[in-house]
Amino acid sequence: MRLDDVVKAWRTRSLRDGWAYPDDWEVPEAYLVAEAHLSGSDMLGPLAALAGVRARAGFGLREVLGDMIALHSVVLVGEPPPDWTRTTAIGWSDAAALELASTRVDDGVTGLATAAYLRTRLFEVYEQCAAAGVYASTRYCLIVVSVALGTLTGLDRTAAMVLTADSLGMVFAHGETRALATPSTAAVLSPCGPMVSARVRVAGALITDRFTRSGLPAGLVRSRCEQLPDGYEEACRLVGSIGRNT
Repeated sequence: MRLDDVVKAWRTRSLRDGWAYPDDWEVPEAYLVAEAHLSGSDMLGPLAALAGVRARAGFGLREVLGDMIALHSVVLVGEPPPDWTRTTAIGWSDAAALELASTRVDDGVTGLATAAYLRTRLFEVYEQCAAAGVYASTRYCLIVVSVALGTLTGLDRTAAMVLTADSLGMVFAHGETRALATPSTAAVLSPCGPMVSARVRVAGALITDRFTRSGLPAGLVRSRCEQLPDGYEEACRLVGSIGRNT
């Protein structure tokens, strides 16, 4: 099999087996793992690196191990060797621990706030609304902008999210919280108002226009407005699910 064939088969199997974020699956480290297999090189280093990347992107250990098992089922037979499982688990846990110890409130590439910071802001909003005797669902909404990164490769993926973040900053520049909910999904916590729907449309059109001017395919951007639920815990579940529901 060629490199691209291995990666494609691996991704297909991983999605079939339960990987929930198709647009966020493809990363350069996955190609390095496949390349190591095809060349007969040591697999453990690339597997650990991939697990670390997945951890920093917010994926859980169960998902990462499932993805590793999907790879093994594509390129070999039987059960994954214990050193694959151990290396993947250690690579994930080491990266997760470092991420926890040095958590940023913003994404280093796009400048958007992290999903963790968005949850913090949601807590503050719900607390503020409770003190005022109103429901947060009547005062705030969550604007979701997803980019179909699965159709892009390499630097185009990074460029797409940078352009998305910059465009959102141009449209929502009045104190709204702009965050990266998943590697391919941005979210804006905004007060409700009569102009929100129009601003969502403007943001989507601006992002699409900038994609076209930058040589990126049209039709990759999907934007919508989500009403916040009445409770904070439900809002956190909403943030955790928006990347899956695009």
